[in-house]
Amino acid sequence: FEELLQNFCGPIPETVTPGTIFGLFQHPWGDGLENIKSLLMDSRYTYVSFDIFDTLLCRPFDDPKRLFLLLDEPFARLTHASIAFHKIREDGESGARLEALQTHPQWEDITLAEIYDYIGRTYHLSDEVCRTMMEEECRQEIAHVFSRQSIRELYDVAQIAGKKILLISDMYLPREVIAEMLAKAGYTGYTGLFVSCEARKLKTTGHLYDYVMEQLSSTPDQHLHIGDNEISDIQVALGKHIDAFYIPRTLVLFENKGLRFPTGERARMTQLSCGTMIDFRKVLNGAGFRTMEALAANRFFYDPFTVYAQQTNFDSNPYLIGYFALGMHLAGILKWLVDRVEQHHTHRIFFTARDGWLILQGYQLYRRYQEELKRRGWMDYDDQMVFALQILRAV
Repeated sequence: FEELLQNFCGPIPETVTPGTIFGLFQHPWGDGLENIKSLLMDSRYTYVSFDIFDTLLCRPFDDPKRLFLLLDEPFARLTHASIAFHKIREDGESGARLEALQTHPQWEDITLAEIYDYIGRTYHLSDEVCRTMMEEECRQEIAHVFSRQSIRELYDVAQIAGKKILLISDMYLPREVIAEMLAKAGYTGYTGLFVSCEARKLKTTGHLYDYVMEQLSSTPDQHLHIGDNEISDIQVALGKHIDAFYIPRTLVLFENKGLRFPTGERARMTQLSCGTMIDFRKVLNGAGFRTMEALAANRFFYDPFTVYAQQTNFDSNPYLIGYFALGMHLAGILKWLVDRVEQHHTHRIFFTARDGWLILQGYQLYRRYQEELKRRGWMDYDDQMVFALQILRAV
């Protein structure tokens, strides 16, 4: 590399001290994925099972319950009531689980339909409203899911190795919805999909593993399991004598909470930027901010074994600075801009060079998802140049 640089740029000036360009950071390679790929090729395993959520699939939320916030607006349109449906949804699930524990103590999990049945009876909502809201929740789940690319590599290797792939999840969503989510993310060709609400058994108790092996007439030594939960995916599986490999969740790595996987201090950027004027703990409770952090975590740690230079905040990688810090900053500017547009009923927006160029790029993307903004006019760079020249000629 030094030779190529010298050929391209000429001799390095004597004023540049050794280490300024080369060898400033030592960056070890994380070989965890390659180790798992080698393990997947082992002939002793007939079945390779994957946890689904936060392992095969990612969502842009720090907490799955954040998705319920997206149900408030559809519920308001449907019922003409200013009620926070996300609270009804959360409390309804807790109540439905307690009720099931009393009426069906042998059940270890419940279905989404049973949750909405309880909500309807408890909050006196019609069957039509409950059915519509349940369909909307499923639609939102499908819309916001995407593949965790590095784990997709493991999935593909397992298929190439001829393993029978099993997908196992503790989840209340219907099998058909989960299958559609998997298909959207490109996961096909699996042998079996086992869902706790359908089997009425959980991974957490270990009974879902027993159920899977009973259905397949298999033995623990034939199985290898991969998942993100240290208890249900690792400890419980090992307790069943099933070999298991831990894949940390992206946000756990981002927040440096994985004890076996130290990942630096990226999450502390929030605390540092707030200083002493803003309570950063309140910022961290905000759904919008936490969603953006979850997006950054998914991009930073799609490979759970990525090694980051410990003495840096962004791994000395300008792309990560742009995606995380600058991306959040731009999102804030766009939110302010859109609020101003709506407040003043603006019909045309001008983005002037050079500072307006990046904001223009963001606005073009943001506008795709806002019906109101689509109806408002705006000028791109070329149009603005023509308009400016016309003004100059007129003057």
